[in-house]
Amino acid sequence: MLTELLNFELGEIMQSIEAEFEQAVDIYNLLAISYYEMGIGDYILPYLDRAIALKPKDINTLTNLGFMLNLFGEPKSAYKWLVQIEAPDQAIMELIDEIHVKLRQQEAESNELKFLLRRIEFDVDREESVHQVAAFLQNREVSVEDINHMVSTHMIQQDTILNSIAAECYQRGLYEEVIPLLKQSYQYNSNNTDTLFNLGSILFDIKEFEQAYGFLSQIQEYDEEVGQMLEQIKGATTHER
Repeated sequence: MLTELLNFELGEIMQSIEAEFEQAVDIYNLLAISYYEMGIGDYILPYLDRAIALKPKDINTLTNLGFMLNLFGEPKSAYKWLVQIEAPDQAIMELIDEIHVKLRQQEAESNELKFLLRRIEFDVDREESVHQVAAFLQNREVSVEDINHMVSTHMIQQDTILNSIAAECYQRGLYEEVIPLLKQSYQYNSNNTDTLFNLGSILFDIKEFEQAYGFLSQIQEYDEEVGQMLEQIKGATTHER
């Protein structure tokens, strides 16, 4: 039956439930938990969001929202719902404490990342700071999105910072992180020669010749190395045709 519901629009399902059943909130919670157990994630939060809209202080909904959001990597949102539970039991208190520790740890990591990015920006122990940020990425302690957010919010020399981190990531073999960092750097300053060269040369190495040429050809005054890459790209694309 639950899988059959997936054939219907979510709004249509909710409309039918609320028209037919007085205990719609309980049904939404049951559906959310059932879909979680089935590994179907798309419907979980919409049902819980609707349940909390109908009954803002419902303990089961608050508990399920807190549990699910924490599970989905949203501890701040989870904490917001859990602390609204009146007279929480021991299990809820332990979960709240666990999330509180996690949030404090995230705040500390965020402050450390900001500190390191500042040092890169102002060229204070730059190499060591770049190494540390790249290590955070390698150990999955921060993400590219975390770095981009911090750079866009707090830094001035955004393109220079991202270039430095991208270059270190490339040396470490963190190839999935390199291109997003460099493309974000390009968004900040499309005339930065280092960004254009780094993007072009990396794309050249992975044989994305058309994209590589697009970046390398934007360099106003290029050296022999860039000239050779441009010629090789022209030769490769001509040969392909």
